[in-house]
Amino acid sequence: MKINPIRYNTQAFGKAYLGKTDVQKKDHAKDTVDFVEYHPTNYKDRTQLYALAEDWKLLAPWIDNIISRVKMLNTSASDNSAVSMNFHFYGLEDKNGKTLAIAETTEPDFIPGEVKLAFIQTNPFQSYTAKNRTYFGLGESLMAKIIEKAQEDGKERIVLHSTNKPFWDNSSLFETLPDITKDMRCIRKSSFQNYINFVEEKKNNT
Repeated sequence: MKINPIRYNTQAFGKAYLGKTDVQKKDHAKDTVDFVEYHPTNYKDRTQLYALAEDWKLLAPWIDNIISRVKMLNTSASDNSAVSMNFHFYGLEDKNGKTLAIAETTEPDFIPGEVKLAFIQTNPFQSYTAKNRTYFGLGESLMAKIIEKAQEDGKERIVLHSTNKPFWDNSSLFETLPDITKDMRCIRKSSFQNYINFVEEKKNNT
């Protein structure tokens, strides 16, 4: 897969470096990874993201949904309806620029203060079911960074639809919202820091 390490990216409007975070390794050591934002209209970012769909294939249930959105935004960059939704694609990358986890969020102009998490997907070769994985807790680490950014941006809450109940119930900080499917959840700004602390404590105690 052709990748675009963040430290070599100088093209305008390409992958943005947003910070770093530690992730837990299988041997209980820690690795520092980059928290980045990909831009669908940037050729290098697009190439890297398209390759994920091929590399992860049927092992990652949500990657096709994420890549479909990337393709849509690339072909409708001037579509005001797409722009008004403020799509974002966040990821965690290792030192070689390899994507470890990716998420798609939206920040609709018509719902100020809200972030919607559309999809979050861990590299299937690093997921909790992978026998030879190197890392633990990549999904939670990425979610913590997304929450941290929402906190810095003054957001009120993050909402999501997900059937992965154990993942969201693990912290006890995501509340269930009234919804016909009973799969709608949210975390409010009053719990943002608590979730960040929860993830950090897990890293330190694992």
